[in-house]
Parts: sequence; structure tokens; C-alpha cells
Amino acid sequence: MVHKLRDLFERSVRARWVILVTAAVAAVILVVAATPLWTGDDSASASERPTDTPVGTATDTPIPPTATDTPIPPTATDTPIPPTATDTPTNTPTNTPTPLQKPLSQSDFALLNLATSDKVWCGVDNSVSEPWELHVTVTPGTTAGSLKITFRDLDSVTFFIPASESLSVSHTLGGGGTDVDNMVKVEILGGDSGTGAAMVSALARPESPDPFSGDSETDNYCLTGQSASTGDAGVVSANSQIPY
Repeated sequence: MVHKLRDLFERSVRARWVILVTAAVAAVILVVAATPLWTGDDSASASERPTDTPVGTATDTPIPPTATDTPIPPTATDTPIPPTATDTPTNTPTNTPTPLQKPLSQSDFALLNLATSDKVWCGVDNSVSEPWELHVTVTPGTTAGSLKITFRDLDSVTFFIPASESLSVSHTLGGGGTDVDNMVKVEILGGDSGTGAAMVSALARPESPDPFSGDSETDNYCLTGQSASTGDAGVVSANSQIPY
């Protein structure tokens, strides 16, 4: 009986020790397991870390606004150019054209009748009034004839004209030099004395003096003569330059 009680007592003591030791080990394990969570030790596994610990994200540093461009000051406005002074009109007298500058606008004419043996001289004073124009319309009548034009240097040109035909010629003269073509003599050679005739005219610059002296006109550019001394006034002067 004593032995049974002793065994029961020993078992009871051993059971208490086992319980105490087990409780102590469990306490140590809890302390060791809880320590990393309190100290934030990195040795704790990811599963043992609090999952809801907020991670603070770094806020972006705001980029400072770019410097605004400095406005370009307005360019200086151009200084207006003062209006130029208007020219004071000068009373410059207009140039009055001389006879050599004026157009050919003064005319004269003469008739040639073959029945009275007429000859016609036409021209201008070559020292002042060249050039000039000569115009002739002529018919030899019912008989063939010719128109002869003699220049002051006694050179001449002849145009043949059939019977009952007429001829008109126009020439600008006065450019051949002094005493060459400032005056001409017009005549009909052959032809019918009863029907042969001509009309001769000259066109010159206004106020041009004629080449004849002794006549009463200062612009008598054409004249008719029946001989070396008879006919219009100035025939003697004309004959002295181009013989009848």
C-alpha cells in the first residue's frame, strides 16, 4: 500500500513538472515569435509582417513653371518722312519753234499752160527753210510728151508720159545742200500745145522766205514765167538761178 501511494505521488510530481516545463517552453516560443513583430526585425518572414502597413509613396516634386518669354518691346515706329517741298513752278517761257522746227504747213502753187510755153519755178530760201516738198500733176495732152525737172545745179530728171495720160509725182527736197535743190524748174517737153498742162505746188515751213527777189510776196514759193523776163513778179530772179 505504501509502495502504491509512493508511485502515485511520484507520478503526480512528474506530471506537474511536465506541465510546468511545457507551459514554460510555450511561453518562451510565444515571446520569441512575437519579438520580430515588435522590433520590426528584418528576419521576420513576409508572411509574418503586417499586411496593412501603409507604404508612403514619394510625391512627385512639382516641376517649376517655365519662365515666360519676356515680351519683345514694340519696335520703334518709323519717323514719318516729312513731305517734300513742292517745287515752286517757274514761269519758264515756252520755246517758240523756229522756222526750222515747225512742220511743213505753208503752201503755194502755180499753173503751167503748154499753149503759152509756160515754165514754173518752185522752191524756198535754202539758207533758212529746208526741207520742202514738191508736188506735180501733169498731162502732155493728146500727144505723148515728158515732164522735165531741172535743179538749181542744172542737173535734171525727165519722166516720159504717153498721149492722153497723166502723171503725178511728189518729192521731198532741200536736203542736198545750198544751191542744189532748194529750187527747181518744171516744164513739159513735147506734148500737144493745145491740151498739155500741169499744176505745180510747194509745201514749206511757215514763215519760210521764198528764193525769189523782186516780187511783192515773201512766201511766193511757186511762180510761172513765159520767158526769162515775163510772167509773175520774180521771174528775172528765178531765171538768174535756173535759166528759162
